[in-house]
Amino acid sequence: MKKLLYILIILTLSFAQSQAQKVGINTTTPQQELDVNGSFNVEDKLFIRDSNLVNPGDTIRLAAVDTDGEVHKLDEQLVNYVSFCLHNVNGDYIRDYNTRIPSDRYNLMVVGSSFDLPIRVRNILRLKSILAFEQDGFWRLRVDYHRVRPVQLGEWIINCIAVPTAVSQILPNQTINLNEQSNGTALNSPL
Repeated sequence: MKKLLYILIILTLSFAQSQAQKVGINTTTPQQELDVNGSFNVEDKLFIRDSNLVNPGDTIRLAAVDTDGEVHKLDEQLVNYVSFCLHNVNGDYIRDYNTRIPSDRYNLMVVGSSFDLPIRVRNILRLKSILAFEQDGFWRLRVDYHRVRPVQLGEWIINCIAVPTAVSQILPNQTINLNEQSNGTALNSPL
């Protein structure tokens, strides 16, 4: 009987000690050292000091803080690459192509493009203009070779990268007068 009592006391103390190392808020059975069932507020900084936090092959979940200070899990990929292959374009001009990429959730960058027809007028290579712009909540594309009109239908390939707005920002334009020079330096970092 004494042995059974000692075993029960040791088991109770072991359980109490293991539970004493775990603190629960709004939970009676904490699973970690700190287990919060609900929301919490961090006034200054949140540090993660465990160098073994991520192991090879682990999925890293990122979070973003919105304007109210609330942290949200990011389910999107950080960098999304897409090529728009637009066939049977009337000439070379695309006035308004809706990508259906929401402009409130993503910033869009055009990183390359090509047109399948030669664009030369009297042996002068024409410059192309390509623009990504926001309209009605979506990113749109405008592409053109100035003062050129091919006689047949063409194909544009427009390569873009979309990055979630939660982890990127569009910085203000940097306007610098180079005073007829070919070199220059920004006055301040735009970041």
